[in-house]
Amino acid sequence: AEQAIADLPDHLDVQAPVQLITALRQGYFKQVGLNVTPKWYQAASDVPAGMLGGSIVLAHGGMVNPLIVADQGFPVKVIAMVADYQRSSQIVVSKAIANLSPADLAGKTLVATDVPAMRLFWQNWTAANKIDPKTIRWLNTAPSDGVVAFNSGRADMLLSWAPHTTNAVEAGGVLWQDGMYSYRSGKPVESPVYNNWGVVFGSADWIRKYPNTVKAYLSALYMAQAYLECNPDEVSKVVSAENRVDPKQGAAMMKLNTYEVVMSKQFLGEVQNWTDYFHKAGILKRPLATRDLVDPSLMEAVAKTTPVPACKK
Repeated sequence: AEQAIADLPDHLDVQAPVQLITALRQGYFKQVGLNVTPKWYQAASDVPAGMLGGSIVLAHGGMVNPLIVADQGFPVKVIAMVADYQRSSQIVVSKAIANLSPADLAGKTLVATDVPAMRLFWQNWTAANKIDPKTIRWLNTAPSDGVVAFNSGRADMLLSWAPHTTNAVEAGGVLWQDGMYSYRSGKPVESPVYNNWGVVFGSADWIRKYPNTVKAYLSALYMAQAYLECNPDEVSKVVSAENRVDPKQGAAMMKLNTYEVVMSKQFLGEVQNWTDYFHKAGILKRPLATRDLVDPSLMEAVAKTTPVPACKK
């Protein structure tokens, strides 16, 4: 017999769990015969250890998490993309340096959380602007502590993600860059330096053992995606309430993200480039082939067979 999904891990934010929260609220999991109970982690980076230890079999999180699991030789599969949050990672600077050029940042202090995704953003941004990253001090803190350090003047620049960057801007910081655009001229100019995605991933053995459970789960997410597309304002309010953030702030953060569940060919190509970077940087011990890690077939099959109602006018 196939099983219910209890304690489904995710990091509570407005990125990877949006369809999960929506499916729970709309009753889509019960509709497909599943009893799903989420378990919110402070950070999705806590998930790989649980999956390697066998206590976690299916999870949502950033793409780096299944890479870390696979790097340990554990058979893992990415079965859906749920969000593209390229634009929600951002560089915010103090007003005192907002009019400087990147070439003038030597000796300044950047506060950021030292995780692979932020290192990738920083490497790409400094390379694009012909800066030696060693000339800028990196102050490593937890995300919320980074905002405090930036707002108090201990750092000149903040590299983080919404809502932390949103809070810094509201306190007087100046948005300089996100994953897609530069804002130094006062208006957005396309200048891509970073990609990141929220995905659904799990133990390859568990996915193979319980295919009907997995398809039912993905079917509920697919229905939730359709509901999100028809009712973005309502979903934004629900997700904001779940995250205990101001609805206006939640809506602003969600507008930075693109939500979709079927993996595109562009996504598959970009993930391979991303994976290659982490290997070259020494974050991954072994080279990984996206085709061995990512399996779009289950989500594609679900998309063909899951009926979704048309948007109500």
